[in-house]
Amino acid sequence: MLDEGEGGDVVVWGCPVITADNGRRIWPDELKAMAVKKIEAGTKIVTVAKEIGANESLVAKWAGAELPELPRRGRPQGKSPQFVD
Repeated sequence: MLDEGEGGDVVVWGCPVITADNGRRIWPDELKAMAVKKIEAGTKIVTVAKEIGANESLVAKWAGAELPELPRRGRPQGKSPQFVD
């Protein structure tokens, strides 16, 4: 849930998200924790990212920091890529 305010600031899930002078949002730790909890509960990262208006890779980074067991997309977990000669 994204509510637009003045100067690009927004309120997401009841948390104020400030927009810095350079245009980047400063995501509060409380909101990051809420996002990770939703992912732990089974919500897809892309769904959470769209809901809060964040980049999917940023939300994945938050989840990866808290949930290191999440598999990386495109590579089976624990296996190195095989190279062809």
